[in-house]
Amino acid sequence: MPLTPSGTRCDPRRPGFTLVELIVVVSILVVLVSLLLVGVTRIRKQARATICAGQVRELLAVYRLYTQSNDNHSFCYDAAYPSSLWIDLLEPFHQNINAVRYCPEATTPSGSWGSAFTAWGPSNADFLKNNMGSYGINGWLYVPRQIDAMTTHNFWNYTYASPPYPPINPATPYVAQTVKAFVEITCVGTDRTPVFCDSAWVDFWPHEYDPLPYDQNPWTAAAKVDLYSGRSVGQGAMMNRVCLARHDFAVNVGFLDGSVSKVPLNELWQLKWSNEFKPTAVSIPGQ
Repeated sequence: MPLTPSGTRCDPRRPGFTLVELIVVVSILVVLVSLLLVGVTRIRKQARATICAGQVRELLAVYRLYTQSNDNHSFCYDAAYPSSLWIDLLEPFHQNINAVRYCPEATTPSGSWGSAFTAWGPSNADFLKNNMGSYGINGWLYVPRQIDAMTTHNFWNYTYASPPYPPINPATPYVAQTVKAFVEITCVGTDRTPVFCDSAWVDFWPHEYDPLPYDQNPWTAAAKVDLYSGRSVGQGAMMNRVCLARHDFAVNVGFLDGSVSKVPLNELWQLKWSNEFKPTAVSIPGQ
C-alpha cells in the first residue's frame, strides 16, 4: 500500500465523493448561505429602524427647544409663507438638521410625494422651498393663524379634494372639523399626542374615519390596499401619508412626552391624533 507525503498509508481503492454526495453538500451550503443572507438583511432593517427612531427622538428634542423659545406654542401653518415649513423653523435649534431629516429607509428624493421607501420633495412649491425629508408633523399641533366664522378645518383657506370623492362619513364632512380638534401642547393629557412620524408628506391631519390607503379611489371595485405608495387618494386620505409599510408593517412615531414607539399600522387608528379623534379598530390585510 503506497505512502502519502506525510508517511501514512492510503488505500487507492477507497472511492471519493460521489456526484450525489457533492450535490447534497452544495445544496446544504446554498441553504445555509440563504439563511445567513436573510438574517443579515433582517438585522440591517432592524438597525435602520433603530436609527430612524433615534432621529425621531432627536426631532422631538429640537421641537421642545423651539416651543420653549416660542412661549410654549407650536408652529403656525401658512402655506403662503415660504419659511413656515417646520423643518426650516427647527434649523436654528439644530447644528445639522439635514442629518435627521431622512429615515434611512427613505433617502431617495421623489420630486413630490414620498412613499414607503422614498423621501418627499424636492418641489418648486413655494412653501417647500425645495426641501426634502421622510418625516412629517401632526398637523393638529399647528397653531391657527386665523379662524373664520365657520370655525372649520379650512381656516387657512386650504381646500381638500372635491367631488366626485364623497366623504367617508356623510354626517361628519371631512372639511368641517372644528378648531377644537387642534391640540394645545400645554394642556393636560396631551403627552401621548403624536408629533413626528414616518410620512410620505410634510404634515397630516388624521381622522378616525380615514380609510385604509388604496391604489385608487377606494370606492371603486378595483381598488386595492396600498401600503407603499403614500398616495392621498380620495377625500378621507390623510392617514395614507403615515400608513406606510416602511419598517415592515409599522412606522416610528414620536410623542409629546418625548418617547418614540414603533407603532403597527393598524394601531395608528388607536392614537390620539387630535382632541376630537376617536380611537377606531382597523384591520389591515397581511398584518
